[in-house]
Order: sequence, then C-alpha cells, then structure tokens
Amino acid sequence: MTVQEFESYPSLPYWTSVRTPLFEVLKTLENRIQRDLYKELLARSGGAPIWLLTNIRVARATWEVIEALAKERKAMSLGLEIGASVPPLARVLCEAFFSIIFTFEDLAKRLPWFWKAAWRGMCESYGEYQRDYGADPIWTDWLSGYARERDAWRDTLAATGMPLTSAELADPSEINYWPNPGGMKKKTVDPQRKKVIAHFQSRYYGPLSAASHLSGLGILAQNAAVDDDKNVDLQRKYFSDQVMTGLTLLFAFVSQACLDVVPDPSLAQRIVKLWQTPNFWDAGRETYELCFRASLEQVANR
Repeated sequence: MTVQEFESYPSLPYWTSVRTPLFEVLKTLENRIQRDLYKELLARSGGAPIWLLTNIRVARATWEVIEALAKERKAMSLGLEIGASVPPLARVLCEAFFSIIFTFEDLAKRLPWFWKAAWRGMCESYGEYQRDYGADPIWTDWLSGYARERDAWRDTLAATGMPLTSAELADPSEINYWPNPGGMKKKTVDPQRKKVIAHFQSRYYGPLSAASHLSGLGILAQNAAVDDDKNVDLQRKYFSDQVMTGLTLLFAFVSQACLDVVPDPSLAQRIVKLWQTPNFWDAGRETYELCFRASLEQVANR
C-alpha cells in the first residue's frame, strides 16, 4: 500500500484518494442507521440496528488492523511473513458481507433466525460444559453464570418480538443452524444475490478459509509467505494480494450495505468512485463489474 513497500507494483493512491472517503462512507452508514433509520429498522426486525452497527464497526476495526500491518510493518520490525496473518482478518470482512447480502433478502425472517440460532448455540455449549465439567466444583459458579446468560437471551428474544416457540424451548435443535456461505447460496432465492454469493464464495471465501484453517490448499498458499527460501518478490506479491483482497471485501461490504440499508444516491456515487480508484487491482475490478456496477449506478443515478 506504500511506495516503499510495494515499489515493484502499480501504486494504489490509498492514503491520498481512498482512506478518507472510505472511512467517511463507513461513518455515513453508521450515522444514518443511528439517526434516520433506527426506528424503521427496529420495526422491520428486532435488533436490526445493533446487528448492523456491530457488523459495520467490526468491519472497520478489522480493516484498520490490516491497514496497520501494511503501513507499519517495517516500523514494528516485522517481516513479510506476516502476510500469512492477513487471510483470517480478511475472512472476517467476507463474513460481514455475507451476513448483509443474505439477511436482507428477507430481514423479517432471517434476522430472528440469526438470533435464535445464537440461543441454540448457547444451549448446546452449556450442555457440553455441563456434561464435561458439571461434577467439578471449580466450574459451578461459571456454569451457573452461563445458564443465566442463556436464559437472559431467551427473555430478550421474547421482549424484542422474537419469542421462542414451545417446541424450540423444549428442543433447541428445532432451530436450524445459521448457514455458512454455501448454505446461504442454497437458501437464497433472488438470482442476482445468488450469483453474487457464488462469486464471493469461490473467489474469496474459499481461499481465505483454506488459508485460515491451514487446510491442504491453505498450507500451499500460505507457504508463499513463510517459505525458508525467502523469495522476497513472491512474499511481497502475496502480502499485497491479501491486503487488496481485504480492501475489496470492505468495498463490497459498504456497497451491499448501501444497496440494502441506505440506498442514497450520493452515498452510492461515493462508493462507485472508490471502486474506480486508479490502479485498483484486476480481481477487484472484476468483482465490481460482475456484482455491483449495475446496481450501484442505478442507485447513484436516481
């Protein structure tokens, strides 16, 4: 992201042309949700504002870490090997994007499912802890506290208009698990959303997950960053690609949030301009053309 670090590649004018408008877009989304859309979103589905705001804030914080690694690596005396740490962070941005595009296809049904699936997870975790540690007095207070948290979440669901049914209370497995991106693609009805999810699953989520989990394919990919041969050009290219992947995913996240939550022409125009940044990498441009250009320009031209 800086000339000094990636001098062998075309220079992306991040600090002069991207960072400020990008963070202004994130702040605009946050402000519109808090100030203008809060009641409307709450009426559409309980907990929608805090769910959205948390996704936005986590995405921003995650990008700031990637940004710091790219900008301050040398100052922190870190080698190019730290490129291997970027895929798990970029995957968080990908998860946030999937959450928006899938949930907003049917917010009134899917967000309650998301919250209820969290309660099922708490029930299952409590059952496992109780089974493994219930006889150990050291765990007694902790298990009691966890049970109170589980029950408090049950009560919160009821208070926010998403009460658990008697069948779900009796058997939490009546609640389906929240889907991974593959499951989201299967359950998505809208053809354009399905197409976009498929693109992000194959182009970004699959490789990032492999690298994060250190599967066979992930080991092969991450080796480019940490191999003993220290091919510096390869390391720089790998680091650069991971950083650009993260930036592309953040662009995608704000794009989908604009389309689904804040379809404001001026906001869409600002996001289009981000995608059109000079020397933006080819993979990002392809993603923009395939997934966002037509829909964003339609909003921008209203």
